[in-house]
Amino acid sequence: MTDASQEPATQVNKQFPQVIFALGPPGVGKGTICKRLAQNFGWYHLSVGDYLRELDNSTAALSKAQCGNMPPEDLLSHLKANKLVPGKTIADIVEYKVRSVQEQGFNKILIDGYPREKESAKLFDQTFGRPIKIVRFGCVKATAKARFTDRKRGTDNDEIFERRYAEFVENNRII
Repeated sequence: MTDASQEPATQVNKQFPQVIFALGPPGVGKGTICKRLAQNFGWYHLSVGDYLRELDNSTAALSKAQCGNMPPEDLLSHLKANKLVPGKTIADIVEYKVRSVQEQGFNKILIDGYPREKESAKLFDQTFGRPIKIVRFGCVKATAKARFTDRKRGTDNDEIFERRYAEFVENNRII
């Protein structure tokens, strides 16, 4: 007779991470604030934008799993063109990264810059459950634009700021 309180060895015990989403327009300071919060409170800071740049700049061969089940060359083409990665693909990329972070022993994760639209949020909820908190950052558009263009990261420029800011506003309307 087996102990009913024990799980069968073949069943995987999925532990949902504690997640906080940090949302806001480009240049608002999400990354700077999240980095400090994570250091002060022992959370893992996952900047989705930084992670995508890391994939884009990787000299190692990328697996399809790392690329959200998209062929690596297709993902890199999207990133080089500064296009938004499709919602399902970015959700799969975030899932891959969150699972690898959990394997490193982190179960408290502060995610900045994700989700950018409802589809990704729903997919995240289905995989990991709802975040314990969503923090929204804001500032005057001119301040965000100055911060965005001053950081001189890759291809950051006025045109890309305007496009990303408009995408943020469109995808984050409160009805």
